[in-house]
Formats: sequence, structure tokens, C-alpha cells
Amino acid sequence: MKKFGLFALVVAASSLFVANAHAVDLNGKKGIGYTETINNVNGFNFQFGTGNLILEGILGLTMGSSKDADAMGRMLTLGLGGHFQALRAEAAAWTIGARINVGNAVGETPKGGDAPDGATEFGLSIPTRVYWFPNKHISLHVETGIDIQFPPKEGAVTSNAAVPEGSTFAIFDFGTGVGMSFWW
Repeated sequence: MKKFGLFALVVAASSLFVANAHAVDLNGKKGIGYTETINNVNGFNFQFGTGNLILEGILGLTMGSSKDADAMGRMLTLGLGGHFQALRAEAAAWTIGARINVGNAVGETPKGGDAPDGATEFGLSIPTRVYWFPNKHISLHVETGIDIQFPPKEGAVTSNAAVPEGSTFAIFDFGTGVGMSFWW
């Protein structure tokens, strides 16, 4: 809920600076921001526009520890993919893409216990994304799409997998991904 509140605040604040964004043309532009994807790979996003294609890399790190732990748990996520701008308008774009996702996690070490084994999860997403450009340097987006994850036997790392191992398949999961980027 905190993320939704923060996202709503950013949308409201950025609308104060709405200017004529001209036609959305990201060819040769670079973007950096935050993305949360449909399968919970989230972190800094790095984007580069080339023609009608947006190349994207996502890198995230989450660490945490309870007071009863000897060592922190951590999760490292990585997403690499591209988004094709199928439709472009004056201040918006609709894309469809493909992304490979990898997540690696190690749980926290309980006091006096052994360090847990790590787990790595792989996945493939076919996201569809709507970008809104309140001005020519800022984009906000939401995404949904098709997501296939292959959680390890230790359990899901990035996905909300219902199975401990095997595969999960989600179509247009409206748990939705959101993000914001600054372009130059």
C-alpha cells in the first residue's frame, strides 16, 4: 500500500509540471528510474531508445534481517529485455516486449544456526506497457502481460508461485507493475 501511495503522490506532483511533450520519440535517448515488473523483479531501470525499440535492464537488491538473526537475508534480481513501441501518441506510448528475469535469494541465518542455501529462479515475461509522458523528460508506466516462472525446489524467489518447483504461468496478472523514468 505504501508503494501505491508513493506512486500516486509522484503522479500528482508530476502533473503540476505537465508541458507539451511533443510526439514521443525515444530514439537515442537514455532513461533511468525505478520499475516494478509483473513478476516482482524490481529495482533501478536503465533504458535506451533505438528507433521504436526500448532496451531495458533492471537491477534490484533487497536485504533484511530480524533481531533474532545472525546474518541478513538478501535477494538480487535482474531483468533484461526490450519493448517495441507499437503505438505512439503526443504524450503516451503502448509497448509490447520480452524480458528474461533472474532472481537469487538467500534467507537470513537464524541465531546459532547454519546459513541457508540460496535459490535461483528464472523466468520469461511478455509485458505490455503503457507509458505516459507528463513532459519530455519524465515517463510513468504501468504494465501487465504474460509471465512464466520456473521456481526452484527451495521455493519461489521473485514470483508469487503457487508451486514449490516446476513452473508457473500467469496471463495478464493485474498485480501489475509500475515505474517511473527520467529521460535525457
